[in-house]
Order: sequence, then C-alpha cells, then structure tokens
Amino acid sequence: MPLLKAFSRDIAIMHHWVPGAPVFLTSYRHKGYWYHGKSREKSTLCLMKEIIKPGDLVVEVGGHIGYFSIFYSYIVGPRGGVIVFEPGANNLKYIKKNISQCGVGMLSSVELIEAAVGERDGEAAFCEENLTGQNNSLVKDFSGLKANKSKAHIEVDVKERKVQVKSVDSIDFTSRPAFIKVDVEGYEWGVLQGAAKTIQRYSPAMMVEVQANREESFDFLVNQNYRMFDDHMRELKCASQLRMNVFCLHAAKHDGLINNLVMNNRKNGVSV
Repeated sequence: MPLLKAFSRDIAIMHHWVPGAPVFLTSYRHKGYWYHGKSREKSTLCLMKEIIKPGDLVVEVGGHIGYFSIFYSYIVGPRGGVIVFEPGANNLKYIKKNISQCGVGMLSSVELIEAAVGERDGEAAFCEENLTGQNNSLVKDFSGLKANKSKAHIEVDVKERKVQVKSVDSIDFTSRPAFIKVDVEGYEWGVLQGAAKTIQRYSPAMMVEVQANREESFDFLVNQNYRMFDDHMRELKCASQLRMNVFCLHAAKHDGLINNLVMNNRKNGVSV
C-alpha cells in the first residue's frame, strides 16, 4: 500500500448497495470502501436491509464519510428520513458531499448534525486521527486506533479539538425512530446512557458496535428488554460475547421479526 499512499487523491466510486449513487472519498485513506467492495461488512448490511423498512426514520450515530447514510437513505426511501451525527473535521468534507445527493428521487433526505454524541449536551475534547477518520473518538488513546497504527504506512497523528456533544434524547423527533446505529469507537456506553429515554419510549431496533464497557451495555440492554445478536442472528447471551457489531432487538416489540430473521439464517445454513 505505500505506492497507493504516494498517489492518493480524491475519487468517486459507485455505491455497492445503492444504484447510481456515487461515493466521494480519498483513494488511500478510505481504501476499505473500494478495495473490499460489496463484501465489506456484507452480513451487517444485509441484516440491516431486512430490519429497516421503507418510511422508517434512521438515526446514525457516527457517519464517517456517509457511505451508510446513503444506504439508509435508499432503504427508507422518500417517505422515510435519516438523521446522522458526525463531528470529525476530517470526515465532514466527504459526508457533506455524499449526502448532498439525498432527498432526490428514491433517496430520502438526510439531516446532518455536526456533533459528537454522549450522555448529555455540552462540549468535549474529541480525538481526530489522520489515518482513516474511522478511529476518531471521544475516548483518549482509543485502543482500536493503537491496533490500526501498526498496519499503517503513514505517520499517524492524533489531534484534540473541542466539539459540540448532543444526546440522542435531546432530539425533537417528529416521527418514531425505528433504527439507531451506534459506531463511536469505544464511547457507545455514553451514547446508550444519553439515549435511555428514547429507547424506553420507542424501543427502536439498534446496531451498536461494542468495543468497551461490555458489562454496562449488556446489563442496560437486558434491563430494557432487548435481546442481542451478531450479524448472523446468533444470540449473544453474556457480556463477553458482545464484540463489534451487535444487533439489539426488543424482545416483545420485535418478537415476530426476530423469529423471521432467525429462520432466514437457518435456511441460509447459519447455525444459531
């Protein structure tokens, strides 16, 4: 990859899940999107596509460059909506350009909130890296960035800057949020605490990338009557099993959906 770094530039690729939608990115820093293509997080996107329905409202906490934002916009369609949070100065240039195509034709509008998400509204120090922008975090010395540094072909630099912080509970929802995605590099427990009232009121389906505070997150979700699954609908029954993308479905509200998803995965040969 050192040669690719030397010729890095802004390019556009076609979205692998949304017909006719370009994705603007940097050829080196965002190489995962074009290098892995449709296989990148395929099982996660396939499961999201089964859970999210046309007309839904999706809340995306951690938008990166907007690849998932465009995907959600396409799934929910013109009758639905997407609210995305992204505070990273290194990502905003790309996500703004990528979601500018939304709200036209079969894509719903996307509302961008340039803030981090946590327990409550305020300000906080936000750590931004110059590697991919995917390891930005409210957590100082985030362990995931340390692991990725060893694979990098550039000198990785991290800078702190003050950003606005909002809680999910502070959103004035005009319709019921049906799905919440949380991808915040180790600060997911803070996001869940700041979304407690929303979760209690609406019981949305969720996908939470869990990298820290597994015990706290597991106990919180169990107390809210959620069941947790990996991206092949294998149920996660203890905190230590919460690794990366965890799908959280309300035991009562999503009972029929859970049964259908489990049955579909069994038909596809996945042991649950």
